[in-house]
Amino acid sequence: PGEVWDGSEYSLGLTMGSNFADGRGNATLFFGYTETDALLQSERDYSGCALGSTSTGFYCGGSSTSYPGRFRVANIGAAGTTSRTMDANGNVIPWNNGFYNYGPLNYYQRPQERYQANFMAHYDVTDSAQVYAEFMFMDNSTVAQIAPSGAFGTIANVSRNNPLLQQNGGQWFNTLFPAGYTADTRQVTIQRRNVEGGGRQDDLGLTSFRGVIGIKGSFLNDNWDYDVSAQYGSVLFSETYYNDFSLNRINRALDVVATADGPACASFVDGTDPNCVPWNIWDPNGVSPESLAYLQTPGFSRGDTTQRVVTASVSSDLGKYGATLPTAKNGLGVAFGAEYREESLDYNTDTAFSTGDLAGQGGPEIGVAGSYNVIDLFAELRLPLLQDMFLAQDLTVTASYRFSDYS
Repeated sequence: PGEVWDGSEYSLGLTMGSNFADGRGNATLFFGYTETDALLQSERDYSGCALGSTSTGFYCGGSSTSYPGRFRVANIGAAGTTSRTMDANGNVIPWNNGFYNYGPLNYYQRPQERYQANFMAHYDVTDSAQVYAEFMFMDNSTVAQIAPSGAFGTIANVSRNNPLLQQNGGQWFNTLFPAGYTADTRQVTIQRRNVEGGGRQDDLGLTSFRGVIGIKGSFLNDNWDYDVSAQYGSVLFSETYYNDFSLNRINRALDVVATADGPACASFVDGTDPNCVPWNIWDPNGVSPESLAYLQTPGFSRGDTTQRVVTASVSSDLGKYGATLPTAKNGLGVAFGAEYREESLDYNTDTAFSTGDLAGQGGPEIGVAGSYNVIDLFAELRLPLLQDMFLAQDLTVTASYRFSDYS
């Protein structure tokens, strides 16, 4: 009740249960739902700016991969000034620390939606045998968001025949190819933020479930207890990464030539990439939706982990057979059993992830798969030495042993 603040979380839970008619068992069922709103850093005054500092104080800083961009070329300008950018009218000007503030689009709190279910039941088949079962399920989806992708220092060979350099009175052409510069290409380091496409979003999904069935009880006149169970669990992972740029496509989209139909990618003209669309970063308003559709490459990864466990154990208080020291009231307790466990993982990444082609990832993300199994044998004992005696309320010796054989 009351005021709802940005970044709210809403939860709903429902639990129900029932005893069986004959009174020999019961079942319980639970459902849950949670919804969490997104909270951007821009919604807090202390985080709306990427903080930078100098010897004289703090400032609103950020990244030099900016908009409308930072273009670095060796040996141009005065006094070693090698970085250029544009003003709102497309005039080429010195870059002069025009940082991009990447803070506002980052999530403090991710949007999330989660469903949960849980079922537990047991039933006494006989006075010495109870069957039981459990099942748990969870499905969770969330989106992580950070600042837009772009060309993070892409080194491009820009041709003097690129018709896009003739925009705005040819200012970029004259900057990159001044009088006396005779080479056909100019190597340019480009740092240009994809503000037109919006933030990079990582759509993450996790679905997990776990089931257990078993039987437990006693035998040999209730002197021994037993428990045998089998468990299966799995977690399914899915990831779709949106709005990142392809490094290969950046270079193709910057290699532009003149045609009768207007500027076109050289790779489109020669047929090596018929989908290529020029990325016109030489004009502050030149980026088209078609070029974004070409450059923004989704990344996909999928995976799962699985666990299988079978366990059996028996235990007894051997005091019922007379194995009790005269100085103690409880007898020798023993327990032993065996377990088989198998673990497996399978993680797959698409070509964009595995080759490191996504500009905003920092490197390749490689899939992996594998599995192992283990057999465990275990035993424990407990021997009370002194109980309820002078200076000894309870003095007990315990011992345990486990043997594990891994594949």
